[in-house]
Amino acid sequence: MTKAELIEVIAKESDLTKAAAAKALEAYTTMAAKELKNNGKLGLVGFGTFSVVKRAARKVGILRLARPSRLLPKSRKISSLARNCRQSEIAGF
Repeated sequence: MTKAELIEVIAKESDLTKAAAAKALEAYTTMAAKELKNNGKLGLVGFGTFSVVKRAARKVGILRLARPSRLLPKSRKISSLARNCRQSEIAGF
């Protein structure tokens, strides 16, 4: 799903204009980024939990092409965990 498609669904489901839905989505993403940057964790009841996970530096290489290993620097990534109610909707239970 693209951002434009998400905005269209939000607008349709909540009886908002596309501009208002885009503004609401932008406000959510800004708030989520700030929360993850400051606290490293964001939990939304009934939706899921997002957290920042630190990855150590590591060596990678493509063995089948016999390329030499290279070092990837340490990094941070966002990890997510869906709540049970949403998992059951997706799985069709």
